[in-house]
Amino acid sequence: MTGLAGFHHVSVVTTDLERLADFYREVFDAPVVLESSDDSGLRSSVIDVGGGGFLHAHEAPGRSPLAGRPRYERGPVDHVALHAPTREVFLEYRRRAMEAGATDGRVRDFGAAWELKFRDPDGTEGDLTWPAPHFPHGAVGHYEDAPILPWSDTG
Repeated sequence: MTGLAGFHHVSVVTTDLERLADFYREVFDAPVVLESSDDSGLRSSVIDVGGGGFLHAHEAPGRSPLAGRPRYERGPVDHVALHAPTREVFLEYRRRAMEAGATDGRVRDFGAAWELKFRDPDGTEGDLTWPAPHFPHGAVGHYEDAPILPWSDTG
């Protein structure tokens, strides 16, 4: 057993800080809790994604991020996965992500969890995950044994 309590933050680069912050606020109810800039004018925001975790977004205007490239060619961090605590929250955030044009809405049912792929405005891939209630949080070994069912429309 680890003594860690989980991730504190993941640092991401964006070409438009306001656009990225607006996306996470509007789709996932994730507020900006801290804004800062350094002496050179480079800005950053800390976005609270719940559960004690944050996205620390750094604005780099004119920079072409690795996001949008094929899987495993996006740099050391491939994607970010957010945890929906209930089915209802998962479905509401799915609806919002579809309205924002960030996903096609397809849900993968792994048995142990539902997963929705989305892309933020910079093209960074994300997953919205809702663990099945009968699987204990953090029971990763169970995911290996779970059947991978086809994509489905959860309505």
